[in-house]
Amino acid sequence: MRHFHRSEFTAALLEPATAHLSCAGVSPRAAAPKGALSPVVKTGRLRVLIVEDEMIVAMSLESLVEDFGFEVCAMAATGPEAVTLARALRPDLILMDVNLIGDMDGVEAARQIRETIDARIVFVTAYGSGEVLDRIQSTIPHALVLSKPVVGSALLRAIERTDPQ
Repeated sequence: MRHFHRSEFTAALLEPATAHLSCAGVSPRAAAPKGALSPVVKTGRLRVLIVEDEMIVAMSLESLVEDFGFEVCAMAATGPEAVTLARALRPDLILMDVNLIGDMDGVEAARQIRETIDARIVFVTAYGSGEVLDRIQSTIPHALVLSKPVVGSALLRAIERTDPQ
C-alpha cells in the first residue's frame, strides 16, 4: 500500500515503499524516521481521497482539489489501495477513476468502501459507455460521473452537489 504525493507518484508506481498516510489525525507513520512530517490534524476542510492510476491525471486532480481549498488526504492507484486508505482515513469525498490497474476496478472498490464508510464518491472516467454508467448506478445509486479530461468548474460543481448539507 502506498500514499502518493506529487513528486513521489512516479517512483511509487515503479517500486514499493513504506506506506504513509495522513488525514484526520490518522497516521501509520508512527515509526517514521526522526524528522518525518507529523500527521495532519483536523482542519475542518473537505478531505479528499484521489484514486487514479494515471500520474498526470492524479496530479491534475490533486492540484484542482487543493486550489479549491480542500485537503487531499491520500492518493491511490489501485482498487485494494483505495479500499484500505478509505477505511483507514475516512475521507469526506473520493474521486474514483473507473478503470484502475490490477484486478479490482473503481466501481468494485467503491462498493467495498461503501460497505464500511459513507464517503461521497464522484467517479471519473474516460469510458462513459452505457454499460459502465449502468454498473456505477446499480452499485452507487445517484453517483456523479465526470468525463475525462476533468474541467475544474465541472469538478467543483460535482463536489458541491455531493455536499450533504
